[in-house]
Amino acid sequence: MEKLNFKGFKREVDNSLYSVVFCHGILGSPTFFDFLTPLISYDISYYSILLDGHGGKVQDFSKTSMKKRKQNVSDLIEYLISKRQKIIFVGHSMGTLLGIKEAVKHKEIEHLILLNPPLVAHYPLSTILDNLKAIYTDSNDPKIVAIKESSSVTLSKNLFLYLGWIPRFIELLKFIKESRTTLKNLTTPTIAFHSLNDELVSNKSKDYLDENKNIKVLLLNSGHYYYEESDKNLIIKEFQKILENL
Repeated sequence: MEKLNFKGFKREVDNSLYSVVFCHGILGSPTFFDFLTPLISYDISYYSILLDGHGGKVQDFSKTSMKKRKQNVSDLIEYLISKRQKIIFVGHSMGTLLGIKEAVKHKEIEHLILLNPPLVAHYPLSTILDNLKAIYTDSNDPKIVAIKESSSVTLSKNLFLYLGWIPRFIELLKFIKESRTTLKNLTTPTIAFHSLNDELVSNKSKDYLDENKNIKVLLLNSGHYYYEESDKNLIIKEFQKILENL
């Protein structure tokens, strides 16, 4: 693959042996990983992808599909493999599922870092209320601010526009179920960060992670989008360890 149709942020380094791939979650943004990108030395390339249907309006997200998002990631991984790159894949939420899928297929992905992998999802009333606050208020609550900042989709106060999102979330639920089976075949060295107070991911997700001996599970006390400083530092520490050992 000579050319890549890529959207997002990237730093391509000539003759780099490694690339770090960052992949956000559903409705997410490449900027979610801004606390990690400065840690990458200048002899390593990185790509923080913007998935199809993201970065625009509510209606744009309605027109995307899981198939297109899977293809976005697959195209990037195949492009890097064609350049004889070894890969560290860092995903958040849905992005972790896309990473698992690719790592099972490609041995060139040497390390996986999974942030809040949603192997079992839940959506309590408190989460619905938090999302409504993000749409309709200017709350300074760190959780609400994090929801807004993590979204690459420009939110609308017209709730009817969100009806087009229903098929997208049905696709996600199907992908979650599929990923629980895929996870059993994962042999890539993996660090998974599970948040005990995650607003979207059930603690049952940890049970699936624990079943795979190739996954090191570390627990956070934060939520799905907002990381307490101590938890953020733990993620940084583990990421630095991987980079230092390349």
